[in-house]
Amino acid sequence: MKKFIASFIVFVSVFSLSFADNFLSHRFFEMKVDVPVSVSNNTLLVSDFLQDYVVIDLAQLADSVPKEGFNFSTKTNPSAGIKFELKRGPNIGVFAGIDFYGNLGISKSLFDFIGYGNELNETLKFDANSYMDMFAFTSVQLGWNTKKYKICVTPTLFTSVMHAFTNNIDATVQNTSDGKFILNTSGTLDLYSPVVISPETDFDMMINEVISNLSSSLGFDIQADFSYSLFNFLDIGGTIRIPMVPSKLHRKMPFNFSYGLQTDVNSLLNNEKIVMEGESGFGNSEITEYKINRPMKITAMAEATPFGDFCKFYGQFGIAIRNPAAKNKAEVFSYPEYMLGCRLSLANLLSFYLSTEYTDQIFMQKASMSLNFRVIEVVTGIATTSSSFVKTFQGTGFGAFVTVYMGF
Repeated sequence: MKKFIASFIVFVSVFSLSFADNFLSHRFFEMKVDVPVSVSNNTLLVSDFLQDYVVIDLAQLADSVPKEGFNFSTKTNPSAGIKFELKRGPNIGVFAGIDFYGNLGISKSLFDFIGYGNELNETLKFDANSYMDMFAFTSVQLGWNTKKYKICVTPTLFTSVMHAFTNNIDATVQNTSDGKFILNTSGTLDLYSPVVISPETDFDMMINEVISNLSSSLGFDIQADFSYSLFNFLDIGGTIRIPMVPSKLHRKMPFNFSYGLQTDVNSLLNNEKIVMEGESGFGNSEITEYKINRPMKITAMAEATPFGDFCKFYGQFGIAIRNPAAKNKAEVFSYPEYMLGCRLSLANLLSFYLSTEYTDQIFMQKASMSLNFRVIEVVTGIATTSSSFVKTFQGTGFGAFVTVYMGF
């Protein structure tokens, strides 16, 4: 009987703590390390490659590619930081990290050709586009918390480590009436960096160039976060990140390629060895001043705890503008972002999260778990990802992250 009563008291205590803030809900000082990564596409299923024998139905592949074409995306945003925050008072922190984004798009016509071929004397045209960005940044977080509101300003110094862009890759295919198969492809990828990157580059010279260009290559943006406790169970707020000074890249290295192939159809059918003729390589490095910012973002948010801290619903919706400082308007584009999620927490000791989101042009269905002992908290999660919302439920991409907090 005594054991039952003791167990009942423990259960009631933990259950009661689940509906309110407690010792585990807030750290005054903490260090944080966050490592997320995701890779996705909008066509190929991960499960298709987890088999002893991989068989690809080319016609089925062509049918599964959406009309806007094949898309492959990847991103990672590792960061680390240290923060001091009072529940009623100052919020001060310093963070550093890397933002990396990559995207490749290929027209559907290429997959239609692979799956179904083309008509006699018909010329098919394909095209592709790609971009890649990498930023290194250091941020200082300055804020103030009260019972009703929280406000925080985060100025950030950043530099673009690399930027690559092309919408100039194309190819043509033709079957002629005399049995010839003709393929031609060409393109240019513009790679921008702080220094010349090539196997022949002297390492000491490259370091000296980085140091000499460091002050002029730094960019600056500022982010403001605000939240207000509208009711005891509802907080509203928003975030805005405004580019102020663009980072500057001083070297442009175009990568050019051009290849052609002319053979007969019988050689293709007989699997004879075929060699494409052409050339590829980096062109001459050019001194330039390419300006680039991190994406501009404006977001509104809300958090609701109708059942206390045991259950939290949260959401946000906003808009982002990528590369707003680019002179080439083909590199400037906007896109919406959103997130809807729910957290179930047992006394802030063990928490579970479920969310759906569209961030940095990638859809995610995310599940994560947190184990919190105050001095250390570990959050781990996985996600299915894709550039298509529907395909996130079919397994065309995968994401994972680990976040570790340490403090008191």
